[in-house]
Amino acid sequence: MGISCRPNRGFTMTYSIKTKRGPKPKPAAKQQTVQVMVRLTEDEANALDDKRGKVPRGTFIRNAYLNSGSLSVPEINRDAYVELSRSASNLNQIARQLNDSGKLYIDELKEELRAFRLSLRGVADEGAE
Repeated sequence: MGISCRPNRGFTMTYSIKTKRGPKPKPAAKQQTVQVMVRLTEDEANALDDKRGKVPRGTFIRNAYLNSGSLSVPEINRDAYVELSRSASNLNQIARQLNDSGKLYIDELKEELRAFRLSLRGVADEGAE
């Protein structure tokens, strides 16, 4: 409330309404209420701080995630992963067979390893019947 005096006109009372300072609150649907905690090593935290500059950590990480597009594994990588898993399983079976029997069948082992190598390279085994 303020009082001012104007010559030859009398006194005037003025009132000011206090308003909250800062930005308007977001609507309830847009308020960020969920917290996610991430643990980093000192080196990771330092690297993050170097990249983010003056942007707050949470804002930087949220924007990096939201602007990165999808973090899902592309279909081609999923297929490659499945194929690699099969090959690794086959290699484990070969190793288990060698450990269990103690016998080494060189010709069979060479053929299995050749097929394994070709599958890793993505080449079909033309010699198989």
